Amino acid sequence: SALEVLAIIASHPPAKAIFVYRDGALHQVTAAMKQHPNDLSIQATALRTLSNLSYGSGSDITTSFGPAVTLIVRAMKRHIMHAKVQLYGCCTLHYIASVHAKTVAESYGIQTLLAAMKEYAHDVMLQEQGCAAIYIILNEGDSEQDVETFMNEQALPLVLTAMLQT
Repeated sequence: SALEVLAIIASHPPAKAIFVYRDGALHQVTAAMKQHPNDLSIQATALRTLSNLSYGSGSDITTSFGPAVTLIVRAMKRHIMHAKVQLYGCCTLHYIASVHAKTVAESYGIQTLLAAMKEYAHDVMLQEQGCAAIYIILNEGDSEQDVETFMNEQALPLVLTAMLQT
């Protein structure tokens, strides 16, 4: 599909800026996510594309991801039983958290990351990405409120278990 082509192209660093700014790839991906929220294949491929676009990108690119945060969290909640959706969602939230920590937290991102980590406790990469995203959100967001959310979710044992795996 066209989204799969975008996912592959998005993984090549020289193409990222062109892709995001000139060609409007981010808008196209988020439009597909909005139009087909129940289509598992589209959501997984869209999240893979967003993950590839955001990986290693500077704030000039990740700043444009603000409107995607809600869509990422929504896809992760809706498709909790699909490992790739959870992995690519965790990766993308990790890569954009330094710019969008507050937005991620306000969109129930901490709870969503923790749900993915609980569901896929055996997936080391997901655990690493989830922990990294949560660390950035707690470090750069609204610390007091975010830490309270983290503690209310009884997440400390989950993070400690993830530490033992990675």
